[in-house]
Amino acid sequence: MPQRGGVPEKKKAHPNVDRYATLRDSELILAMRRDEQQAFVEFIERLRMVAWNHARDLGVGAGERRSWTEEVLHDCALTLLQEGARIPRNLAGYVVISVRRKFFEQLRKGRSEQRLADGLLRELSYMWSADEDNAALTLPEPIIRLVDGISATLTEDEELLLIWKGHRITYSTIAEWLGEKRSAVAQRIWRLTKRVNAETEQIVAPFSEEDRKTIQRFLHGKDTEDK
Repeated sequence: MPQRGGVPEKKKAHPNVDRYATLRDSELILAMRRDEQQAFVEFIERLRMVAWNHARDLGVGAGERRSWTEEVLHDCALTLLQEGARIPRNLAGYVVISVRRKFFEQLRKGRSEQRLADGLLRELSYMWSADEDNAALTLPEPIIRLVDGISATLTEDEELLLIWKGHRITYSTIAEWLGEKRSAVAQRIWRLTKRVNAETEQIVAPFSEEDRKTIQRFLHGKDTEDK
């Protein structure tokens, strides 16, 4: 496919298939379920740049970005074609979530346990108001235990909410991606933050005093007795 500045260009539509480009997202998915091949092509073209841009922002290399985004979009299409699959209210938001899930699933599979814990810690440390530079440090063993304990309590959707919060994505944008009201998203994140903080206290409770000091130094740059 012709490219401009490393970004794939959208193909020009043939006059006979223009009608697919004018379909609403829900209508397009219904056409795909009727096994209309051109609807599938339009789905890929319509969402290509959404997937491409978010893959780029997450750090997917230029050399693999095209095949990577194509794979995400094909997976999305196949999922939406499954019997009983819900048609998302916001298709672009659905693709954004799929891109991020694929990216972090690959992190889980391809990185060592410590580097994976480092990635989650980066998101959690924002929530705990930690110095962002801490995320680049080598993780002490108590921190790995803490992060492992917290991650075990999170669903994929909850992990995504924390990741988005860590990246300073606004509630309005998250609400648009999820097809929900901003107030509902804000409430979900507030409750999740409160729960994670409570779970953190429970996880750390049996740690030794020295381990708790290590966590405090790492997250806040000071010992518990310095508070």
